Amino acid sequence: MRRYSWLGVPVTVLVIVLVCGPGARAQFTPATLLSGAPPLQFEEANSPAFAQDGDYVAFRGTLAGVSGIYRRNLQSGEVTLVAGSNADPELNAPDAAGPSISADGRYIAFTSAHDLDGAADTGSGCPQVYMRDMARELAPDRVAEEKSQRGPYTLASAENGTSHGLTYERPCSSGSATQLVLGGAQAAAGAALSANGDKVAFVVLSRSSLTGPCSSIPQECPTEPSQVAVRDISAETTTLVSATPQGEPTPGGGAFPSAVSEKRPGGPGRGTTVNDIEPTASSAAISAAGGTVAWQGTNVPAQVPSASDVSTEMAQYGGADLEVEPLWRDIGAGSAATTKRLLAGAGLNFYFAQSHQISGEGIEGGAVAPVRQAFAPPALSADGSVVATTSNAPTAANTASYQYLDFNALPPADAYVVRVPSAPSAPPQVTPLTATPDFAARDAIIDGIQNVAISPDGTRVAFNTRRASFAVPAPTLISPPVSEGAFSYTYDANLALGTLQRVTSTYDSAAPNGEPGLLSFAGDNRSLALTSSAANLIYGDATSPGVSQVYSVQELPLAEQPTPTVIGAPPTVAPVSPAWNLAVNAAAQRDGSVLVTAQTPGAGKLVIMALAQLPGPAGRKAGKSTARRKGRQARVRLVTQTVARAQERIGDASSLSLRLRAAARDSSLIASRLGLYVVLSVDFAAPGHPTLSKQIGVTLRRHVAPARPRAKR
Repeated sequence: MRRYSWLGVPVTVLVIVLVCGPGARAQFTPATLLSGAPPLQFEEANSPAFAQDGDYVAFRGTLAGVSGIYRRNLQSGEVTLVAGSNADPELNAPDAAGPSISADGRYIAFTSAHDLDGAADTGSGCPQVYMRDMARELAPDRVAEEKSQRGPYTLASAENGTSHGLTYERPCSSGSATQLVLGGAQAAAGAALSANGDKVAFVVLSRSSLTGPCSSIPQECPTEPSQVAVRDISAETTTLVSATPQGEPTPGGGAFPSAVSEKRPGGPGRGTTVNDIEPTASSAAISAAGGTVAWQGTNVPAQVPSASDVSTEMAQYGGADLEVEPLWRDIGAGSAATTKRLLAGAGLNFYFAQSHQISGEGIEGGAVAPVRQAFAPPALSADGSVVATTSNAPTAANTASYQYLDFNALPPADAYVVRVPSAPSAPPQVTPLTATPDFAARDAIIDGIQNVAISPDGTRVAFNTRRASFAVPAPTLISPPVSEGAFSYTYDANLALGTLQRVTSTYDSAAPNGEPGLLSFAGDNRSLALTSSAANLIYGDATSPGVSQVYSVQELPLAEQPTPTVIGAPPTVAPVSPAWNLAVNAAAQRDGSVLVTAQTPGAGKLVIMALAQLPGPAGRKAGKSTARRKGRQARVRLVTQTVARAQERIGDASSLSLRLRAAARDSSLIASRLGLYVVLSVDFAAPGHPTLSKQIGVTLRRHVAPARPRAKR
């Protein structure tokens, strides 16, 4: 098992000066870099998945030339390679993508075309879905017969009732070393694993043995491609989700892309690589409770017999296998489960007619895919009853405007929240979060909603967009207005308060200079992990604009809850009890110091420590040999040191500002390209309340003006 940790450069005593200052009102904390810190920052990172307990985050990235899936312990800072390019054959999966993580961070699901379990269909070259138990060490013998001795990887894309991997009728085309091909079985990032790590949802894109054995000569497999399935790891059962009412696989495929759309000119195309903001070719999501699954469906009438309108409307455009819309199924109901159309009653025109072929999507007139990115799954609350999804099927009011698009483009996507009633016969309740105004057609293409995520309790939805104004009355945008820029912002909709606010902030107060990506909420419903290629979210970022990294932000409590405007007497509003939270912000200064602001909720004791993890001599754990295999690296022992400490007694809720300065002998480090990296640990203790703790990593760097050349005499 390969591990990395954030290594600080040698640090001497820091001088801390406490300065009282006014409090700053903020709705979200500034971004914190999760994918490293100088001098051990990832070359690139994306696809974050927050564990519900908030102690771990998994993501895809490249560190020191090693590409794959990583897990970071947010308490210790330790980074562990889950699967990636490595000299050890058991870890070798440089194309590993689409991580999902269990609530406690122990289990991680992902997709790779490499054989990590010894049970995959190695001759096909097709991607498979795996689940790793991070509590298990690598097995000393990969050919061991006992399941408990096979090591930490379990093949999830396996045949029902066995541990043998799915067989595919045709081999998949070879992708690059770090890219997946469109085929085999694949799992969506951040949405494919239940909270206990026992159920994995995935899409089988190739004709396979999902529902029965394949014949040998010639090899023919019974299950049509593009089917959704769920694997129960403990029971070793694989359940078909994209099923007809008779329990059979959906003819022509039940998940995007259908067999027909995959073969159309300009479509996804069998054998092409998956190279998009979505790292895998799956749109299936499972709830944390493991009882419900949502996906982007095709051939909807075969799965939902009441959807006869799809067949009627799509007849002129090539058939129902080209129409795409989000579907939902309660798999916990067993054979009595029924599939529901999430947006059937939203009044959207899924049959939008356009005379041009849509570039990159393979759709000629008629039906539109639900988002610009083809493989974007709906987002489920923990119990699966609330779903956030997007659709670029225009509303009736917007259809007329989009008829005049004279270029190859899809209408912009909008975000919707759907509440699925417990009664099987009751229709879903759809609420638009955004709306596309009736504006000029050429402006429409840049204003779509992308990358939705929902909090576990279903009260918050996050998404990305370049849109600067929103046409629906609720949620109400409470952030200061901004001009539409070159890149998207991340927004958070608080459904309980009816508010919409921007999450993105930059250290220089400018617009972000890169595009955001996938989003993931933690179990506290306030912490949000996000991908962004902007280089101005934090000061001292070692990457360049256009190179994605993984960050986190946290929602701060509102000082006052906004009330709706009414005619007549104002409503009676109960006083809001202040939340017991600690807000901390650290901003590096151009002179090499760092300004830290801590906002405390009441009277108590504030303790600030500056910590650094320094590398100790290389060593090994007692009683364990690391020489079992050639190429296995020795573990690095780190020593955590307290390099500075300060404390302050506080009489009431207030804000304190402090400035950290390094000693003079460290000036060369601060003036260097990488700077001096420290971790601030802030604790606030008060009688009768739990201790509040925050950790912030920051790089001290001084900008030195170049020396002027001496005048010649």
